Amino acid sequence: MGAFQDLIYTAIFLGVLVTVHEAGHYFAAKWANVKVLKFSIGFGPKVFSFRRGETEYQVAAFPLGGFVQMAGMHADDSVDTESEESDRTYLGAPWWKRVFISLAGPLANLVFPIVALFFVYLGDSVDFTPRVGSVEPGSPAAAAGLRPGDLILSIDGTAITTFTELSKIASASADKELALVVDRAGKNESLRVTPANVETLGMIEVQRKGRMGISLAEQAAVLGVPAGSAAETAGLRTFDRVIQVDGAPVRTVRELEAALDQATGTAKVQVVRFRSIAPGVVSPELVLAEVQASEGAGLARIGAERGEAYVWEVRPNTPAAAMGIQIGDRFTSVGGQVVHSVGAVEDRMALARKRKMDLTWVSAGQVHQGSVGPLAPEGNAKYCMAPTDFGVRFGAPGLPMVPIAGETVKLHFGPVEAMQASLKKLPEGIMLIGKILSKLPTGEVPLESMGGPLQIAQVASQTAEQGLDSFLSAMALVSVNLALVNLLPIPILDGFNILIALWEAIRRRPPSLRVREFTTYLGFAVLALLMIVAFRNDIARLLFC
Repeated sequence: MGAFQDLIYTAIFLGVLVTVHEAGHYFAAKWANVKVLKFSIGFGPKVFSFRRGETEYQVAAFPLGGFVQMAGMHADDSVDTESEESDRTYLGAPWWKRVFISLAGPLANLVFPIVALFFVYLGDSVDFTPRVGSVEPGSPAAAAGLRPGDLILSIDGTAITTFTELSKIASASADKELALVVDRAGKNESLRVTPANVETLGMIEVQRKGRMGISLAEQAAVLGVPAGSAAETAGLRTFDRVIQVDGAPVRTVRELEAALDQATGTAKVQVVRFRSIAPGVVSPELVLAEVQASEGAGLARIGAERGEAYVWEVRPNTPAAAMGIQIGDRFTSVGGQVVHSVGAVEDRMALARKRKMDLTWVSAGQVHQGSVGPLAPEGNAKYCMAPTDFGVRFGAPGLPMVPIAGETVKLHFGPVEAMQASLKKLPEGIMLIGKILSKLPTGEVPLESMGGPLQIAQVASQTAEQGLDSFLSAMALVSVNLALVNLLPIPILDGFNILIALWEAIRRRPPSLRVREFTTYLGFAVLALLMIVAFRNDIARLLFC
C-alpha cells in the first residue's frame, strides 16, 4: 500500500503542476484565436482521451510533462491555405500574441503558488510568543540587559506577537539599534539592543544578518566544568545535569543560577551523570556533591559554565578527529569570533563548507588552535546533499539538551491576511530558485544537486505524510522552479519561443527553416543531457544515501 500511495501522491503532485502550466498555454492560445489540436498531460502512450470541439484532450503514460499542440507550430507543419482556419496558426499569429502564448505557461506556474499558499495560510495557526528563553553570554542581548523570561512587547514602537516576527526583525537589523519594550515580571522595561552583523551560510551562499543572541527556549541545567575549578574539585563533571540545589528542584539553567545565587556557604548539588557504556548507549547515575559557593553570580559561584558548547562526541575519520579535538573540549572562537553557545558554534562552522575557518578550543585547560575548510563532500557523498560533517556533536543520548518549549499564541489569518502572506512569499521563492539556476553554470551549486522524477516522487510522498500544508508548500516551490526553468532561452522551452518572437519583431522576419531545425535538435540534446544528469543523481542517491 505504501508504494501505491507514493505513486498516487507523485501523480497528483506532477499532474497538477503540469496541468496548470499547459492550461496557461491553452487558454492563451484560445484568447489569441490560435487553433489548439491537442491538450496532453504526460508524454508517451495514450492512457485515455476524448475530443471536444476542435481539440483532443488526453492523458499519457508518463506524467513528466505535457504539451499543447497548436496548428502551424513549426515552420514545416502542413497547413491548408485554402481553409478558412489557415490564419489560426501559431506562426501566423502576430509576434506579441506568440510571446503571450509562450509566457502564459510560466505565468500560470507563478500564479499557482499564490493560490496554494493562500490556503496554507488561511485559518488558524500556532506560533511561539516572543518570550526570551535564554540569553547567550557575551551577546548583544546580554549587553543590552535582556533576561530569560522577558516578554518582548514591541520593537521601535511596533507591537509584535510572535517569535517569528522578532527573528525576522532582528535578522534584518544588523548594526542597527533597536528600541525594545519588554514585560519583565509584570512591569514594562525599555531596552536598546544592536544586533551583531554576522555571516551565516544560507541554502546556497554566505549571507549577513543580524543576531541578538537570544533563544526561544530555555536550556537544560547541564554543567560545563573547567579543569581546576571548584566544581571539579567537588567531584562535578562536564555534562552533569543538575536536578537539585540544596534540596530545591532545578530544571533549567535559569533556575540553576537563581538557586546558586541564593546559596550560602556550601551548596549541595545533586546531578544525573550519564556514563557511556557502549557506542550510542549511556547509563545514568545520581551523584551528590558539596561545593563551596564563592563571590559572583550564577554558575560562576561554583566555577562552572553552561555545558551546551562542550563537545560530547567526536566522530572518527572526520576533520575534527584529525585535528585532535576530544570529548569535553570547548570551542572559544570560530573564524575569529568568540562563541558561547552551540548555535553560535554551528553557525560559524557551517561557513567552513565555503572557506577556511580558524578555530580556537580549550582541551584539559590548554588552549589549542587550528583551521579547517573549505569542507567539500567527497566520493558518493556529493550526491546526498547533506552538509559535510566536521565531526563533533553537542549533547548526547539521554542528555536533555533539547530546548524546553516556550509559550504559544494562536493566530488567525482571514482571506485578506492569507492573500497578503502568499503574495509576500512568492518573491522569496523566485529569488531562491533564480539564485540556484544562476549558480549551476558556475559550479557554485553543483550539478549533483539536481533532481529528477525520483527526487520529486520522494518530496511528494514525504510532504504528503506531513500534511496538506507541507504538500501544497512543496508544490508551490516546485511550481516556481518549473516557471523559471521554462523561461530559460533553451530551444524547445518557452523562453526560446519568446526569444524567437522578439527576434522576428526586431528583424522583421522569422529565422530560417534551417536555423529552426538546428535549434530544435539542439534543444532536445540539451534537455536529454540534463535529464540524464538528473536520473544519474536520483539513482546515486538511492544507492549511496
